[in-house]
Amino acid sequence: MDVVGLNRVELVVDQARIHDAVQQFNEAFGLRLPDPIPISGHGALSATDFERGLEFIAPHPDDRTSSVGRRLAELGEGQLGPLVFEIRDVETARSWLEGRGFRIRYEYDSREGNADEAEMAVHQLHLDPEQWFGFNVTLMRRFAPPPTPTERNKQAVLDFAAALSAADFKALDRLLAPDFVWEMPFVGPPQSAALAGSPTLTGGERDRVTTLGILRAMVDGAVDRRFTLRVHSMTAEDDRVAAVSTSSAVVAATGRTYANRYHQLFSFDGEGLVRRMVEYQDSLHSYDVFVAR
Repeated sequence: MDVVGLNRVELVVDQARIHDAVQQFNEAFGLRLPDPIPISGHGALSATDFERGLEFIAPHPDDRTSSVGRRLAELGEGQLGPLVFEIRDVETARSWLEGRGFRIRYEYDSREGNADEAEMAVHQLHLDPEQWFGFNVTLMRRFAPPPTPTERNKQAVLDFAAALSAADFKALDRLLAPDFVWEMPFVGPPQSAALAGSPTLTGGERDRVTTLGILRAMVDGAVDRRFTLRVHSMTAEDDRVAAVSTSSAVVAATGRTYANRYHQLFSFDGEGLVRRMVEYQDSLHSYDVFVAR
């Protein structure tokens, strides 16, 4: 059984006073206990600061069957509830316990509870205190909370770069919305005598199918089909992610090295798909590598 460490100690209080307890402990000790939430099916209130290892638990006033309910009824406030150890995997722990004859008295998965419980995303195994020298012991696995839309969008930008770098066009196809547009706002035509009459880069907008075709041609045209896109930093707000990126490739036909810099502004639909990418780059470098004779 893989134990991460002691996660928290539960402190038993009366329901009528749990809000006061949370406020006082937060103010006095710099804790971040949230407002108490109801535990579905039990009538208890709970406020947990996972990072600082403390939980206030207030059983239902009529509870005389649970360990915390009995303790509060018999001894009053100030009692300790279970010692909670964090584990990496519930099923591995369950197998370890069963293999040694240790009983699981109660199992609790907060993801099956109300919205507040689901947000906690914990799965707990409550052990039989008779086998643990009278102590109430709980084993708990914490699950990562679901990503926010902003986090999801930022990950999609990283996935875009990774898919292009791996020449994984099925992954790229899954990332782009049906109405995706790739915009390169180049300014032209050339005005200098040095470039007069020369071929030019084509800016403007490209739809989804055209974009995938261009990206595939860039990868296929690189030595060893190695076209690397690396994201260095991102800034996200609302449905937009701004990324600072660089590329690296050697053009097989000419031996020229392509190493551009980009500012890419990704816009997303509500489902985490890229709807638009506006790409600003060093167009002179692109001209030098792909167009100039």
